[in-house]
Amino acid sequence: MASVIVGAVFLIGWGRETGLLSMPRWRATLFTLPYIAFVLALIFVTYGAALLENDDFALTPAQWGTVGVASFAALIVGFFEELLFRGVLLHGLRSKLPAIAAVLVAAVIFGLFHFVNWMGGQPLEITLFQVSGAIGGGVFLGALVLWTGSLWPSIIMHGLWDAAVTLDQTITIANGGEVASEETALVGAESAYDPLLALVLSPETIYGLILLALWAWWNKRRSAV
Repeated sequence: MASVIVGAVFLIGWGRETGLLSMPRWRATLFTLPYIAFVLALIFVTYGAALLENDDFALTPAQWGTVGVASFAALIVGFFEELLFRGVLLHGLRSKLPAIAAVLVAAVIFGLFHFVNWMGGQPLEITLFQVSGAIGGGVFLGALVLWTGSLWPSIIMHGLWDAAVTLDQTITIANGGEVASEETALVGAESAYDPLLALVLSPETIYGLILLALWAWWNKRRSAV
């Protein structure tokens, strides 16, 4: 499927328009640093908690191998989803809507896309949290595309998040714990039963909205010069 979309993008000449062939603005890529720090902090907290419970805790080579394979697969999926939603869809929406509105609409569509998991038999409660988490992630990744002018930072951040979730869950299972949904882990127990609250309190949503606000201010200031 990913190869078909890539082929279609090049066939219609949207390689640069979707950001697939565009080099990112290097200064704008600095906006990824807080997100990278946040993801690493989540991993360190999980690993640290496991060490506190068991001084000898360590993942086996087989478990690290599973994480590696799953992370590679996540990167491929992330590439496909970013090309489709932050590339083709966002570019199409920007031809009809203001940039920020296009990012928000694309994020909502990206979130709703995850209802396919429910159609595949996943419990609705889990799916609702996935939808809210995907919307928040879509806001951040869409803002990143606006700032960098390229699809690659969002592809890498998407893959990093999925790999971190895989590692986090592997650590939890290896330590004998139960795996919580990634959205619940982000926002804490208070919002564990409210997907809407999980969306509002998601660091990805908050940071994405901050980046969009900064982008609007920067463009307004640049146009006034």
